[in-house]
Amino acid sequence: MQRARVNYLLHCVSCHLPDGRGSKVGRVPDLGEYLGIFAQHPESRPFLVQVPGAAGAPMDAQTLAEVINWILYTMNAQQLGPGFKPYTAQEVSEYRKSPLLDVEPVRRELIGKIKYDYAVKE
Repeated sequence: MQRARVNYLLHCVSCHLPDGRGSKVGRVPDLGEYLGIFAQHPESRPFLVQVPGAAGAPMDAQTLAEVINWILYTMNAQQLGPGFKPYTAQEVSEYRKSPLLDVEPVRRELIGKIKYDYAVKE
């Protein structure tokens, strides 16, 4: 976990700030907002790896998986269900093959899909 925290501070903090809040300038989202939900939905799970900052991060797949899992466990633990499966290096490597260029419309679509799916379940 310490290595993941250090890598977060080295590679992610310039956009997401030390506490993960993000920035209104450039529309960088708060990492504590809904990533735990995204990580558990089959259609949005790849998104966390495909965003430009993650997909292009100068880390190998194992290190990036550690950072994403660290973010989820430290900033989104309350959203993670009992069946949550941490990201693996193999999964990260596969998702990185399809990086996103225009993130905002994809994020909006995924939020709508997740809201719909959760509303249907209730």
